[in-house]
Amino acid sequence: MAPPRTAAARAPQRSPPRALLLLWLGAALAGVAGGAAPPQGVPTQAMGFHEGARRLVRCDGGFVTGFDVHLGRAVGFAELSVQALRVKCSSGRLDVEFEGTGPDTRVFGNPDPGTTSSKPVDCPRGQGVAAIEWRRANSAEKDHTARVGGLRLHCSSERSAAPVVLDASGQETVYPLALKCSETVNAPRGEHFRAVAVEVWYEQLFSGLHLAACQADAD
Repeated sequence: MAPPRTAAARAPQRSPPRALLLLWLGAALAGVAGGAAPPQGVPTQAMGFHEGARRLVRCDGGFVTGFDVHLGRAVGFAELSVQALRVKCSSGRLDVEFEGTGPDTRVFGNPDPGTTSSKPVDCPRGQGVAAIEWRRANSAEKDHTARVGGLRLHCSSERSAAPVVLDASGQETVYPLALKCSETVNAPRGEHFRAVAVEVWYEQLFSGLHLAACQADAD
């Protein structure tokens, strides 16, 4: 004879309340529309968005001096945005995660000269990138993915008097988001810095970047 069923066993399984299901659905749709939040440990100020392949890119025996930026058209945007990016090092050599060490000619994204134009944005000789300010490209669609429309480099100091600018509009504007050496993990002390490593995200096109490691700049 089977043991009698308890009250808990006889109780029917209840579905989540309708309001809770709607809340979950709304959060999922918001994530799709606005782009996923940065992965854990990545600052919310990080450039672009953070989907696709991720690579830790470290200067081999040097520091980050600037970038070659490829501007082009992306679907859903009202202006040019960064489609590909090359990280430049004082030593001329990069150590790319999973790929090994080689010349700093590696380009992340699509550098097709038929669809993009390359423009350098470099620190003065002997100086490295201490901070990057950037803005989102103007979108033709509501809540489109955050691609980069312009950036401004601060070299040696996070508050340099003459930052280096590259903007899709062709002129300097407001850059509300910032990556700083002083906000990296195990940041060096002092007021003068230079980045030695960045993290890059890319799919067919460049998608995002943030400063991963910096060192004190004694100059």
